[in-house]
Amino acid sequence: MSVDSGIRCSCGCRITEKDIQQQGFVMSRWKPVFVYLKYKCPQCHAVSEQLIDFEDWSISLLSDQAEPLPEDREHFAELGSIQPEEVIEFAHYLHHHGPRALRELANTTAHEN
Repeated sequence: MSVDSGIRCSCGCRITEKDIQQQGFVMSRWKPVFVYLKYKCPQCHAVSEQLIDFEDWSISLLSDQAEPLPEDREHFAELGSIQPEEVIEFAHYLHHHGPRALRELANTTAHEN
C-alpha cells in the first residue's frame, strides 16, 4: 500500500482520522506486525475493519487530503479546466504510444516537481 493511496471504504470513500473508532496493533513475538483499524464510513455509514502491514503504516494514510495546497490551487487555476478536445487528444496519444508512454509521462511530471 502506498502512502498516497490512503485508506478507503468498500464504497470508495476515503477514511480519515476522525472516522476511526478503534486502533491497535497485532503483535507477534513482542513486535507489531499489523495495525488494526475499525472505522465508520462517513458516506455509507458501514462499520468495517482493516489490517495494515506495520511496515506500511503511517498516520498520513488517515490525513484528510481533500483540500489542495494554496500553491497547487493557483497552479490549477492558471491551467484552467480540461477541455473535451484535450481528453480526446490524450486518449489518442495513449492508444498510439501504449501504457509505457503514460509511465514515462508520470515520471517526467514527478521529476519536474
